[in-house]
Amino acid sequence: MQQTVELHLAWDQSAAVWGTTTHLSEGGAVVQLHQALPTSAVNVEVTLRLLEVGINLAGTIVDITPQPSASTPPTTLITIQFAPLSLDTYRQLIRFLFCEPNRWQWPQAPSELKTLGLLLKTIVWPPILQRHLSRQRRDRRRNWSQPASSQFPSP
Repeated sequence: MQQTVELHLAWDQSAAVWGTTTHLSEGGAVVQLHQALPTSAVNVEVTLRLLEVGINLAGTIVDITPQPSASTPPTTLITIQFAPLSLDTYRQLIRFLFCEPNRWQWPQAPSELKTLGLLLKTIVWPPILQRHLSRQRRDRRRNWSQPASSQFPSP
């Protein structure tokens, strides 16, 4: 889920670094920054603010991966591990991750009546069909094994 985030690094709380989350969970986040960040920022404390819901999350940068690109300005992927969250913050994050409208894509399934019809068709129809097909096979075997007397003249 992509969210715009504001990051404040421990060495300069007044300057904000902006980015977009590429992965977000209750344990951490991967953020794509639109500017370079030195690799020396690993293990630096950071405050991440989810702008959509206004949740502030404290954490530590555990990985920095520069993403050079010829066609676009270079970006940086940083992995943040969240510090233990307060109960209130944890509940806000869980509500945001799992309970917001349109977060889950519901599978397309038939309605109850269509499902009932499919079940009945599956349970009832094959035995009826099997009886009908077995009668047809039996009739064919009779016709082949006992030729009618009118087909062949008697000597």
